[in-house]
Amino acid sequence: MNTLTEEIINEIHQLDADKHIVIGTILRKNPKVKLNENKNGIMVNVSMIQEETTNEILRYLEYLKKQESVLNKIEEETDNMKQIITLQD
Repeated sequence: MNTLTEEIINEIHQLDADKHIVIGTILRKNPKVKLNENKNGIMVNVSMIQEETTNEILRYLEYLKKQESVLNKIEEETDNMKQIITLQD
């Protein structure tokens, strides 16, 4: 059984609000998961999350990591090109 560990939950807490919305959308697909909202945010009983939902969340987190890696590589290449152009001037 694949469960959301404390490490994964902390990783989710570090995400931006727009990414929390995506996680919430994933959670809402499962009718057994109850989302409880209060002034501190939305609370979820992680013990009610089924393996399929957990796997979908893990896939989304992996997608975010890959996306960040690609963006970092593009940024690095852009910086390198700027240095080359600066040296040619």
